[in-house]
Amino acid sequence: MNIKALTSLVVVLALLASACESEGRRSATYAEKCKDAERKGALEAAEQLCQSAWFDVDSSRLPPEIQSERLYDLGRIKRQLSKFAEAEPLIREALVVEETVSGRNSPVYGRLLVELSLDLAGQAKWVEGAAFLEPVLQIADRLPEQERLSAASVLKNYASRLRNTGQAELAGRFELKATELKAIKQSDAGQTD
Repeated sequence: MNIKALTSLVVVLALLASACESEGRRSATYAEKCKDAERKGALEAAEQLCQSAWFDVDSSRLPPEIQSERLYDLGRIKRQLSKFAEAEPLIREALVVEETVSGRNSPVYGRLLVELSLDLAGQAKWVEGAAFLEPVLQIADRLPEQERLSAASVLKNYASRLRNTGQAELAGRFELKATELKAIKQSDAGQTD
């Protein structure tokens, strides 16, 4: 390869790297503004900003862990807006990406499973949601405190619904895990006193 061709190749690669970095920064800016809007309770604005963080960039250029996070953020906001059917495919896609990033036993994967079960519950798909919630029984102890408490609440709600569908054994396991997760919180509080 001659010097002129090599120089051209280096310039093209530098431009591509710059475009990727610029898209990554733009996505991060939208994502931060989304989280800020969510904290302020402006969920419609948060939804638009999270959509921009995901859709206004070439998301395939983002690292997989960022792809998973952007999908989760957008899906979570849509769930809070009761747009369960729109949230569901986003969280399913985040699960596929996250499986490659951290695996099925990671706390992040568990958080996504809880989120998907909430989306399915919002659509009255309790049995389908329970299938996604069941693996959380093995992961939930490793979730951060607030997510453990949320998981306990979701498990308790699912248990109640499952009892009504004749799935008492699974309902019992969900209730037991919910109780265990709440006990972790109480024992954590006792250790810090």
